[in-house]
Amino acid sequence: MKYRFIHLPYNVGGNPIGLSKSLRKIGYISDVWVLNENYLKYPSDKILLNKTDSFFIRELKKIISLRYIFFYDIIFFNFGSGLFPHVIIRDQKKVKSNLKIFTYFLYDIYTKLMSYLEIFLIKLLRKKLLIQFQGDDCRQGDYCLDNYDISTVKEVSNGYYSNISDKAKRNSIQFYNKFCDIIFALNPDLMDILPSRTHFLPYAHVDLNNYKPKYNEEENEVIRIGHAPTNRGFKGTKYIINAAQKLKDEGYKIDFILIESIPNSEAKELYKNIDIMVDQLFAGWYGGLAVEIMSLGKPVIAYIRENDLLHIPLEMKNDLPIINSNSKIIYETMKELILLPKYKLIERGKKSRKFVEKWHNPEIIASSLIKQINLIPKK
Repeated sequence: MKYRFIHLPYNVGGNPIGLSKSLRKIGYISDVWVLNENYLKYPSDKILLNKTDSFFIRELKKIISLRYIFFYDIIFFNFGSGLFPHVIIRDQKKVKSNLKIFTYFLYDIYTKLMSYLEIFLIKLLRKKLLIQFQGDDCRQGDYCLDNYDISTVKEVSNGYYSNISDKAKRNSIQFYNKFCDIIFALNPDLMDILPSRTHFLPYAHVDLNNYKPKYNEEENEVIRIGHAPTNRGFKGTKYIINAAQKLKDEGYKIDFILIESIPNSEAKELYKNIDIMVDQLFAGWYGGLAVEIMSLGKPVIAYIRENDLLHIPLEMKNDLPIINSNSKIIYETMKELILLPKYKLIERGKKSRKFVEKWHNPEIIASSLIKQINLIPKK
């Protein structure tokens, strides 16, 4: 059967559109609808809301958009949510008035009711429902504090994680677990807090035909170290900046290139000219950025949590080219790499490219997804 796919309501990291394009390449109808677009400007097929829409217009548009259920066979929710995301108060300190808290409470009830309506229609029409959790849509501060020596919790702003948001995320996970045919996790640490039936699904957003390796072979060139944070606290940016500055002060020939707040298409041109990328130092896995950089044939530094590797294929673990580091040793890691001969960096970059070709090839991942869908019991 040639399924018709829809991916919604977010295009986080470009992962939904990357997977959607690959599904099209192997013969399926596949579209991406998003509520809104952020500064990274990953492409999508339909943007449902305008920035100028009033609250009531936004909600009316979302209700009208429920028509998607009638036209597609496979519904793929991304970033842990359907078209009506459950309310998660990210920062309690910003919610100062009792009236505002009450407003949030009422809106939360409304979104949950609309979620039930959305699910009811999907099940009534016998559509298959998938969901992918991608990071902080389900990552919980209290769990991280209790179970990880190194995590993002102590680095992000106060209120980024809270008792309210942790509880809301747990409730959201329980809600979707009742109704989804398959649950996926984009990062292995998420499988510690998601239902045991969750499957690991690697990043699938990079079209390898559009990411050609570029190796900087000049031996005497300054080493260019890149870093591209979406959230400085989450990524450990201050530790990376401090390490780079220390290396400069000690006379090492490096250029530190900080890339942020620009569209992905512009950032990609800057990525081509770096020699080493530092991704993130606390999450325990590498981000979608790292996949883009490895596709270009560059070595990547990130913190990899050893225990989380139990959730990925053993062969993937053995192939992993990421240079493991953290905030305490990032200076030593960067120093070790910049002292390598250029050909050694290029060897690491080539290994990174091969890793992406094997484990993050969107068409391979799309084909694997179809096999999993075909295993869903018929109702």
